[in-house]
Amino acid sequence: MSTIANRSIDNFADTLDSRDIIARIEWLEEDRETHADSIAAASEYAEESPEYDALMTTGRADWDATSPDADEHAALTALAKECEGVRDWGDGAQLIRASYFTEYVQEMLESCGDLPRDLSPCIHIDWEATARDFAHDYYSVEFGGVTYWVR
Repeated sequence: MSTIANRSIDNFADTLDSRDIIARIEWLEEDRETHADSIAAASEYAEESPEYDALMTTGRADWDATSPDADEHAALTALAKECEGVRDWGDGAQLIRASYFTEYVQEMLESCGDLPRDLSPCIHIDWEATARDFAHDYYSVEFGGVTYWVR
């Protein structure tokens, strides 16, 4: 499992990798099962037992809908469901934050050598228009109220 799996994923990142999202969902689900196992183990003890009190005070015994982990799980699961049609989802599809998309397209084109490195300073490229043209190959998904582009 990815090392990012134990770190939360939020909608502040410029890019997200679908493999990290998948790993995080799996990690959160395993964490939820661990909490369920703790509850089951705690219920075996009588309420008078010191072990019962210790188990119940060592963090949340339940993983309910008010848990930040539960909120993150719900948001990531909704995002994954929205991306079900993405061809490379399991192999590492990139999600690009809409506010970063123009810069992403510019960096991508410059890094792959589609533009000469020594362009004259009098040549101006309309990166906004270029990004709009590239966006035709992507579709938008929402993650926590933020739009990301993915293809």
